[in-house]
Amino acid sequence: MTETSKPETVQQLQNLVRWAANEGEALNITAQGSKAQLDNRPLSARGAVRVEMTALSGLTHYDPDDMVLTARAGTPLGEILDAVEAADQQLGFEPIVRAPWLKGQGPVVGTLGGMISSNLSGPRRLTAGAVRDHLLGFEAVSGRGEIYKAGGKVVKNVTGYDLMKLVCGSYGTLSILSEVTLRTQPGMKTAQSLLMGADHPDAAIALLTTALGSAFAVSAAAAVPVALLPDELRRHHLPSEWDAPWIAVARLEGHDRAVTERVHSLATLIKQDAPARCQHRWAGAESAALWARIAQGGPAVQAGDVLWRISVAPSQAAGLARKLSAQLRGAAFLFDWGGGLIWLKVTAPHSDQTNSGHHFSAESDCAESARRMRGAVTALGGHATLFIGAGAAVFHPLSSGEEALSRRIKTSFDPANILNPGRLFAAS
Repeated sequence: MTETSKPETVQQLQNLVRWAANEGEALNITAQGSKAQLDNRPLSARGAVRVEMTALSGLTHYDPDDMVLTARAGTPLGEILDAVEAADQQLGFEPIVRAPWLKGQGPVVGTLGGMISSNLSGPRRLTAGAVRDHLLGFEAVSGRGEIYKAGGKVVKNVTGYDLMKLVCGSYGTLSILSEVTLRTQPGMKTAQSLLMGADHPDAAIALLTTALGSAFAVSAAAAVPVALLPDELRRHHLPSEWDAPWIAVARLEGHDRAVTERVHSLATLIKQDAPARCQHRWAGAESAALWARIAQGGPAVQAGDVLWRISVAPSQAAGLARKLSAQLRGAAFLFDWGGGLIWLKVTAPHSDQTNSGHHFSAESDCAESARRMRGAVTALGGHATLFIGAGAAVFHPLSSGEEALSRRIKTSFDPANILNPGRLFAAS
């Protein structure tokens, strides 16, 4: 039977970890559960003690003039976003705040600690950097039951490790975050998106490369198949003469007049140097809705669908997509970060497909498709995360050298292996 503990102070959290280390009891660290599917362990193997971090919550310091924000790790992400938006500021890396795999959880999900621990960044990561690049400091409890701090308010550090980089993406396997300090930045008054038509992903990514290489400060760039656009955007906001199957979209942000002028200049450049089949502009709600979908990886997934998040060099993205399209039935692609991030969705068959003799199942074939895909991705120096689905490891397998290093780091922070053991890989 699983017990639940809700520490309200860092001292309570420390006592809990010390008890677990002495007893050899595994702790399953969680909060709102928005990233619960990103776990290599089945539900039955996630520890007898569930540590729910939602009680360790609240904004402790925010100085908009210095653009520094500190809050407890269990603070809902919605509260953080409300605070910075009220000060006309933003989180530069554009956190993923809507989870298409959750039902009935409201418009914004997740906590501050979960955002740091997963290191998942949205479309602006391409130009503003990842979550870890905006982390100024943190307080945490290690698996040894020690409270330590790193960053701007250093009290105790660990020689030889870049703690800021280590905790980002560690999914609570090294330490439990109790407080986080982030850098904020001025909010963008206006955002406009230049839509450029393309016949195939190669052409779309080439358009994005031209846009990103321009002097017009593109903040985000993605390639989207028209078929994956939400119905509202596709039917009511694309011009009737639009006839291209792919959209290369570049977003520009800033002040009203400057953004309009830059979009116009970029459109002129594209017409001269890299002609697109067609062009269109979206602003306001249309632009925001499009980028919200891009951040989620496209339309909401349905039961049985599989969603992969793949990172490769932009120059390799279109070729990889062609190769995987030939291997996977029901595959659809969306390219973010100028092509460097691929969302691959494998759609479950409809009943009429099954009855007509097609026996493909997205989940049942996941292990085999994962083996093929990860082989192709590894050969390109990339990695693939199983964001939604079952039948394969969630996180990309480590090389022998990476696994040995990860074991040493894990032992340094959590010698009793009590913090989310096995969530990332066998050594975590």
